[in-house]
Amino acid sequence: AVYLPGSKVLFLGNVFENEYVPRIGSANLDNWIATLQKVESWDADVIVPGHGLPAGKAQMKQFRGFLEWLYGRVRSEVQSGKSLVQIQKEMVPFRDLHWHAPELEPEAVAGVYRMLQKNLNQAVSSAENPSP
Repeated sequence: AVYLPGSKVLFLGNVFENEYVPRIGSANLDNWIATLQKVESWDADVIVPGHGLPAGKAQMKQFRGFLEWLYGRVRSEVQSGKSLVQIQKEMVPFRDLHWHAPELEPEAVAGVYRMLQKNLNQAVSSAENPSP
């Protein structure tokens, strides 16, 4: 992030996508959401996203809310034992979300799913092989 306090402008790059479905990739959503929560307290009137038009805090909070919803919904479906394909069929297209790049919706679900599976596998491995 680049913050210009005198101008009250905050450049967030791909940490914030204004009305674009984000590329989740291998991102850690806990850290991503925490970063957005942190910068929401900064005194900025204009927030420049990685994609989309410059925005204000309301749009950034909306984006954070989307990430929280996506994370929570996929986590809930994984905990109920559903496969990635089943979750994508149930979630995509994202209802009531009319953002740019809707073709990224299946990959956004897959990115969260992979992150959760990796975390689960690490937890199982740690439980099976405790440190001395």
